[in-house]
Amino acid sequence: MESIIASGSDFLCGPLSYDVLNDQASYVTGRRNCQIFASVPEAGPSSVKSVKFNIADPNGFIDLSTLCFSWTVRENGGLLPLQPLTAIPHNYWGRMIIRCSSALVEDLGGGHLGRTEEMFSRFLSQAKRENAMVMGHGWTGGSQAGNNHKARPIVAHGEKK
Repeated sequence: MESIIASGSDFLCGPLSYDVLNDQASYVTGRRNCQIFASVPEAGPSSVKSVKFNIADPNGFIDLSTLCFSWTVRENGGLLPLQPLTAIPHNYWGRMIIRCSSALVEDLGGGHLGRTEEMFSRFLSQAKRENAMVMGHGWTGGSQAGNNHKARPIVAHGEKK
């Protein structure tokens, strides 16, 4: 055992190595996507107002930095288009509570999550903000300041994913 330890040499693992041409993260052997659905089929003013996601994957590890929520917004009520408040769709969420094994990890927003997210998004560069708006409702016009971007409306009896 001592001879094996004495013959070895120290090295930095891939992500810590400063060498440019070395392979990085060779210990990652696979990557896959998973979809998780909410326990309620619909949320809205005339139905359930709270949506719960149980984010778990028994077959592997979930990297929460790659988490992306997707939902469909339908305009069912009138003759006029629905005008979202912001092009980035964080205005739909009032609060987010994150629990891990029933332990409270984060309680975000306290009823003001959309407002907080809008303030933080103002610190993003113009390009990143535009990318987020395109992933959301899309946007029409606006200046470099970012305070006058207008979301694309959802036509009457239409929907947007």
